[in-house]
Amino acid sequence: VDKQGQPKGLLLDMLERLMEHNQRQWEVSSRQLASLLPNLFNGNTDLAMIIQHPVLARKATYGSKPVGRIVMKSYRLADREPVTHLEGFTGKRLIVLRGFGYGGAIEYFLDPAAGVKLVIAPDHLSAFEMLNREEGDYLLNYVGPAGEALLRFDNPQIVSETIKTEDIYFVVSPRIADPHKLLLELESGLKAINHSLIMAPDLHATPMAEHSVDKPASRPLSTGTGVLAAPKSAAGTE
Repeated sequence: VDKQGQPKGLLLDMLERLMEHNQRQWEVSSRQLASLLPNLFNGNTDLAMIIQHPVLARKATYGSKPVGRIVMKSYRLADREPVTHLEGFTGKRLIVLRGFGYGGAIEYFLDPAAGVKLVIAPDHLSAFEMLNREEGDYLLNYVGPAGEALLRFDNPQIVSETIKTEDIYFVVSPRIADPHKLLLELESGLKAINHSLIMAPDLHATPMAEHSVDKPASRPLSTGTGVLAAPKSAAGTE
């Protein structure tokens, strides 16, 4: 999310190109998972982009191909010990991005029992600058935005280890009459715009980092992404 709390990121950039190609209007909002699921189930949100979730898999329809991949990494200076799991941050100062839920891990870090001292960074570039100044022992970030920041902040002494990798898919509300038709349209559109798998950030400002798009009253069909975005149809109900 940006400083105004609005969703942003590589997946939303992709979604904008896709919806323009498919001639759909759309809206996006940022939601926590607890809010996203009921909105998908009741049809207020038509489409999301999200990782595999057992509840959604039973009630909604997932696309067949991932549209993005969340790769969470631990960044450090080369003289520090590597960390490859969340529990390894116990007793450490951990730099995290403001607004990131880290797939729910932020709740773990906020628990005093975890023994993690959080250091909040306002943006990706600042996070690496803070790591370089040793304001924190480690930085938790995602491959996509971290790579962009490192293009502007080149320090060979900064290395990383993977903490977690998960694929992101389109998922369609069970209230959509023909979800497979919609998914075919979306996945065909991705091919037409030469989409390649996005190494995405945690686009949610909340656990699971989701963005959802609400269906406007005047346009009953919307499509969405999960890191989550959902569009509203320019063509009306399908």
